[in-house]
Amino acid sequence: MSYYNENPGVGLQPTLCRSTTFLCPNHSSFLSVPSRAPSTVTFTNVRSTEVTINWNPLPEQYANGRLLGYKVYLQEAVYYYVSSNTSGVNVTTNSTSVTMTGLKPGQRYYTYISAFTSKGVGPRSYFYYITTGRCFKRQTG
Repeated sequence: MSYYNENPGVGLQPTLCRSTTFLCPNHSSFLSVPSRAPSTVTFTNVRSTEVTINWNPLPEQYANGRLLGYKVYLQEAVYYYVSSNTSGVNVTTNSTSVTMTGLKPGQRYYTYISAFTSKGVGPRSYFYYITTGRCFKRQTG
């Protein structure tokens, strides 16, 4: 399989590239953003003001370069529209979970996750909805 690498002043030069991971170690111009999103998003530790978001790591063949981490987005869902208040956090590659804190009790949120390389952010995962727990006052008596 041949690829073309543009060199200033030389024009397009064919370069032979063979790799099982779709990477050419000597040609950084072949690196790209991830071609898939992380999958199997789950929630644990759902409380009134925090939630832990977990996901499966992105398989190496879809990274298209050295995976630097994941971007996890959490956004309030307000009735029939989505709030512009989006929280985002970068997570390193050796982690496949993050705990989001400072959330509103009883609030519905949606989340999605993207993987990223030095070339940019890949596609988003499906949207997942979560509702935080509600706080109730205990009645003593």
